[in-house]
Amino acid sequence: PVALDMAQPHRYLRELPVEGCPPTVFAILFFEAPVVSPSRAPLIAAKLDADIHKNNCRLMFHGHILQAVAGEEWKSIQVIKTKCKPAQIDRVVDDFSAIAKNLVTKDGNVERFVGMKIH
Repeated sequence: PVALDMAQPHRYLRELPVEGCPPTVFAILFFEAPVVSPSRAPLIAAKLDADIHKNNCRLMFHGHILQAVAGEEWKSIQVIKTKCKPAQIDRVVDDFSAIAKNLVTKDGNVERFVGMKIH
């Protein structure tokens, strides 16, 4: 059985990839009304109230309820969003340092980029 470790960071997915989907994907669901369910219970849900005559996406999914959280407890789950900031390397100083152009605006703070890895 898969367990959700709320102390570990989890990668944010805007959408599931068509191919190469991770074997396990966790989702945080918000319901309009309280739901009573035992732990590990299967969940099948759908949002079918969209107008069928419009070009809208209707949603359906299934899985298992791993953990119920109350109130603001869900905010303690660490979710990491990958960000990309393109820049140009102006020159390489040494094996561990480089000088980049167009990384920050003229008045921007470069300190938040110090120590980051370059890919």
